[in-house]
Amino acid sequence: MWTNKMAGTNSSVILTDQVSEGGLRTNAFVSWLLQSPFKGMTRLYLLNNALKKYDQAAFDENCQYWQAGKGVNEIKSIQSVAEVMKNFE
Repeated sequence: MWTNKMAGTNSSVILTDQVSEGGLRTNAFVSWLLQSPFKGMTRLYLLNNALKKYDQAAFDENCQYWQAGKGVNEIKSIQSVAEVMKNFE
C-alpha cells in the first residue's frame, strides 16, 4: 500500500493491522505543513517517527511495520529462515 505517513512522500509498505490502524495518509494539518515553508522539518519529524517504528519492528515480533519494495507483488509465501535454509540442504 502507498503511504505518505513515513516521510511525507509516498512510499510502499506491507498492509498489516497496525499499519491500517495508524492510517495511510497524513492528517489535514500535516498535509498543510508539507506544503508550507516547514516542509523540511515536518518530513524530519515524520521520518523520525517512522524510524522508531522500524526499530521497534526489528526487535518486537508483535510490531508489524514493513517497508515494501517494487517486487513485493511477487511474494507468494512467507517462510522462516529455517525453512529457507532447508532448501539449501
